[in-house]
Amino acid sequence: MKKLWLLSGLTLGMFFSCQTLGTSSGSGNHSERADRIILRLDNNKDGKISKSEIKYPMTDNIFNENDSNGDGYLTKTEIIEYLNKKN
Repeated sequence: MKKLWLLSGLTLGMFFSCQTLGTSSGSGNHSERADRIILRLDNNKDGKISKSEIKYPMTDNIFNENDSNGDGYLTKTEIIEYLNKKN
């Protein structure tokens, strides 16, 4: 179980990392990073990311932990909150 959490955490970290988005580490602010994440993953262009739009392995627990209002989507605000927790 510990290994699953560690793997999930690493996967989520890679998912939201600057390098995954093709930018150098530490560049840009969280709002800009959240915009790039949404632009890259929001296939239906509704301005938020659903579980089905994420191609990376992510457990429901990790997604739900960052979906603070429980609506089944990651919004820009929720992504920014996650990025703020990382720093």
